[in-house]
Amino acid sequence: MRRLTILGLAAIKAGESVDYLRRVVTLLQEVYESCDRLRLLRIFSNKPAQSDDETWYISNTMPAFEALVSLQLMGAYLAKRDRFEYLSALLTPLVHRAGANTTGEPKTLMAWWPIPGRKGEPARLSTRSGRTETCAERIGSDPVLKGLFGSPSQGIIALTQYEFILRFNSFVAGNRACLPGMDEYLKKCHAGTSFGFRDSMIPFERTPIFPIAISFLRAIERGKFNELTPYLFDPNFEGFLTKDPEVGQAALCKFLRAIDSDYFAWSMEVKHFLPIDDFWPPELSALLKKCSPE
Repeated sequence: MRRLTILGLAAIKAGESVDYLRRVVTLLQEVYESCDRLRLLRIFSNKPAQSDDETWYISNTMPAFEALVSLQLMGAYLAKRDRFEYLSALLTPLVHRAGANTTGEPKTLMAWWPIPGRKGEPARLSTRSGRTETCAERIGSDPVLKGLFGSPSQGIIALTQYEFILRFNSFVAGNRACLPGMDEYLKKCHAGTSFGFRDSMIPFERTPIFPIAISFLRAIERGKFNELTPYLFDPNFEGFLTKDPEVGQAALCKFLRAIDSDYFAWSMEVKHFLPIDDFWPPELSALLKKCSPE
């Protein structure tokens, strides 16, 4: 798995074709789906349980976990290097929840981390910051990954940016009421696909997402074709956001407000409040005041 991960990261760094990275991700998908064939290991995960750390992680979902960590690191690295043309390769695989009884259950994006969390997985994954902390720890413990990312803290910045983009895709597909025509489009083109996603970025500094959020706003305002496409699961989502700039701005405003709400809820839970410079920059604040006047 380590070699496959580094192969994907090297492909992004070297500027290989998107199709090349897509083939690497297809291998990750095969690893992920192998957990359904590890029937003997299901004996160890029949009872809802979590392991204290990865050393004691004995479950049929372990291959899926390792594949998801690899995919997450690739997503973070493309965000770090601003190579969003590769994002489509990471958002292509559709899978069922790892190791679950999937009879009649809709598929979801593999990038959404569809792992149950109570089949022997590390307990850290049940916390809001767990996914990001796990990946940052991998960066810190591997000299090659550390060389590519710079440090675990730099890795967290890239992971936060990647998760922001994942959450934006989930929002666009999940909040159909604010984008006219989206509901009909999803029923026609993505029937049976679940777009629910719970991010792991909320406990971390959010200034790294500001440039991406501003680029979203400017693309919506300009309404130019293909500016948002690299960031989206489905290129056709762009038309719903840019055809009418006011509709797109209102949707982006609602998205940013949802993030505000999550940050506030998390801050109240852990009694940790954001510094004043960690709120939205002027350009985004102006949008929020325009769409949601107080």
